[in-house]
Amino acid sequence: MMSNVTLRVNGATHTLDIDPSTRLLYVLRNDLGLRGPRFGCGLGQCGACTVIIDGVAMRSCVTTASRVSGEITTLEGLARDGTLDPVQQAWIDEQVPQCGFCQNGQIMTAKALLDRNPNPTDAEIREAMDRALCRCMTYYRVQAAIRRVARGAPADAPANASTTVPQTAPSTITMPAAAPNTTPAAATGTSPTAARAIPEEVAK
Repeated sequence: MMSNVTLRVNGATHTLDIDPSTRLLYVLRNDLGLRGPRFGCGLGQCGACTVIIDGVAMRSCVTTASRVSGEITTLEGLARDGTLDPVQQAWIDEQVPQCGFCQNGQIMTAKALLDRNPNPTDAEIREAMDRALCRCMTYYRVQAAIRRVARGAPADAPANASTTVPQTAPSTITMPAAAPNTTPAAATGTSPTAARAIPEEVAK
């Protein structure tokens, strides 16, 4: 049975005629056209579908839309007036994404962490990011980007993800240099074409 469900997403209120049992991920993507959250596992385990609800990182693939009463923020809602959120900017500066598929979950989880703990330790970063999975193994760059935001590094500061390795990492692992053509699209929720217009297009 269909019913009216009201959601507040990225500062806007939407009333939708949907099956109340529909998962939030499908409403965001199919009804509202928001492509930031991704379908990964459908089980709430990988993190690709993560959104922030009232400051908490939540898995939208297992969250029933009709039960959400708080403010929902997706990747598209992080930028303000054409200016990227510091987390998004750090992702670009550290050239975090590889394939980019998981990066919505990485960014939204990191954003929720930094909002509640602006200066986390390396151990706190690893604990908070533990369930945000990345098959490209960008974990060192993710941690470097979070540290960049925590220390308030300017956007033009040199990236350090390729040289800084956590002490807990096996000694046989080294980080490759960041690819020069890494697209920032995964950090903004835009397509690769729209990403060329960053930051003007991120507010759309």
